[in-house]
Amino acid sequence: MKILLRRKLIETILNYNGNTLNYYETMNKMEWSTEKVIKRITRLKIDKLLEHSYNNVPYYKALFDKINLVSDGKINVNDFEKIPFMTKEVLKDEFENLKSKDLPNRKWNVNTSGGSTGVPAKFIQDKEYIEWRSAVKFFYDKWTGRYIGDKQIKLWGAERDINISKGSVTTNKIKKFIKQERDLNAYKMSISEMQNYVKAINEFKPKQILAYVESIHELSKFIENEKLEIHSPDSIMTTAGTLFPDVREKIESVFRTKTFNRYGSREVGDIACECSEQSGLHVSPFTHYVEIVNEEGITVGANEEGQIVVTSLTNFAMPIIRYKIGDIGQWSIEKCRCGRNFPLLNKVSGRITDNFTTIDGTKVYGGFIRKIFYSKSWILKYQIIQEDYEKIVIKIIKDTSFYLEKVEQDTETDNIKESIKEFMGINCVIDIIFVDEIPSNATGKYRYTISLVN
Repeated sequence: MKILLRRKLIETILNYNGNTLNYYETMNKMEWSTEKVIKRITRLKIDKLLEHSYNNVPYYKALFDKINLVSDGKINVNDFEKIPFMTKEVLKDEFENLKSKDLPNRKWNVNTSGGSTGVPAKFIQDKEYIEWRSAVKFFYDKWTGRYIGDKQIKLWGAERDINISKGSVTTNKIKKFIKQERDLNAYKMSISEMQNYVKAINEFKPKQILAYVESIHELSKFIENEKLEIHSPDSIMTTAGTLFPDVREKIESVFRTKTFNRYGSREVGDIACECSEQSGLHVSPFTHYVEIVNEEGITVGANEEGQIVVTSLTNFAMPIIRYKIGDIGQWSIEKCRCGRNFPLLNKVSGRITDNFTTIDGTKVYGGFIRKIFYSKSWILKYQIIQEDYEKIVIKIIKDTSFYLEKVEQDTETDNIKESIKEFMGINCVIDIIFVDEIPSNATGKYRYTISLVN
């Protein structure tokens, strides 16, 4: 009864403050629509976005005229792929020209990217976008079994999302209490902090845990190594990283529950999510239009990997059209068994900078390199950095519960080097460094593979 009352209270607040609940209900009504209807929804949203951008955004007015996208005052949507790609560099350089002229009539705020690709950027997001973003989160949560008002723990990393101004502490606590949410800071993952997190999860007993992939993976390994008891939620939602098979297996084994993968970014929100079938990530056709292109910018087939390009369909304050988000992905050849007709990503392989490049230009998927470490039980944590085409540095934290003689350790490290050379070439110089700590980045995210040459 308490859950139902809380859910009703949250829904009342959402209705009073805006359209989040209306958008959520719209998605629920359209969830099982035919492919034809789904495509029509997205097409109409693209039409509306392009018209607004041409009439209100100086950057797009000049750009559309330059590429002859407009004829007799009408935008030729069939030439959508002629629109040059948006990048973080363009967002930075054209920030003022990307603002919509009707900005004074909108409620909006400024957000910033995490800068994981080395180029942080700021952008404007309006109230309509934020409400759609919240609705999509509720919608994807529903697939995991978590409904509005159900308990959720967030193992989250960005300090700006967790720390709030003193003037809003009370308001924030009230919101968290009503929504039944608790925050754990993924940026602080010391042994003592993780002990506290285990205690918090066991006491709060969340229906769902929402977490950075690497953070919940680290916590899972800690729980397993320490042989701790842990509450099993109905589901775990992972995001902000690549959910590799071994990582998923570890998380699900420790928490004894199903893990769902969600894909998105600060710039455009939550783009896609797994359903219970876990046969791919469903793109939200109400909020995003996704393309996958090769290095020449040409659309690739369903069996090819390419760069993910995203158009945000709900942010009119600063439209982001054909945005090269910096990730590698692939469309699914088959439809999901669940019956939804949303566009289906077979996988998101991670950041472009998570993959390596050989001296002859061959791309090596970072996940292939990671497989070398799967069976290395003596390794607690590692990070592989490509500093140059033929120079790789590997940082390793040894698991103190496993003792290796020096001869054994040398044999193990030699095997690692030889295995990597099979991918990167026999002339690749590989340095292995044993360290006590491998820090996360400023937002609490941890990366197993980093290429400085991409």
